[in-house]
This record gives sequence, structure tokens and C-alpha cells, in this order.
Amino acid sequence: MPTVAILFGMSVMFFYNDHEPPHMHVEGPDFSAKMDLADLSISEVQGTMRSGEIRRLRAWARRHQSELWDNWLRARAKKPLRKIEA
Repeated sequence: MPTVAILFGMSVMFFYNDHEPPHMHVEGPDFSAKMDLADLSISEVQGTMRSGEIRRLRAWARRHQSELWDNWLRARAKKPLRKIEA
């Protein structure tokens, strides 16, 4: 699973053969989660994700939304993903 960013101790990743709806995977020290790209909602969490982690992740994702969508499309097309600044 290619990592496109590491921020606040969380890794942001995309699978190459992933399913709709468009989303990214996030792994932190105590959780793994999926965030939908359309509305930046958390659709699945395993473990404990703190509200501060969600807030920081969502703020970062808003700033980099076009890059996240680009990586989603690149992953679906099996093209190399692009790193995103934290």
C-alpha cells in the first residue's frame, strides 16, 4: 500500500485495486481508518482515533484535496502515486 504522506504520526495511503467510493487509508499508532474523499468523513475505524487526530487530518485533507483526488485516480489507473507535503 503506497504511502503518499506522513503527518502528525499518521500515514496516508492508497491501494491500487481499491473499491468505490473514493477514499484514502490512514494508519496511526492506535488505529487504522478510511476517509472518504468526497466529504472527508471517516467511514471506518479500527482502534481508537482521537478527535484531535480527526481534526488535524481533515484540515490537512482540505488543503490537499486536489492532490488526494489525483492520487486516487492514479491508483485506479495503476500509475505511480505522488507524495504530498505534510
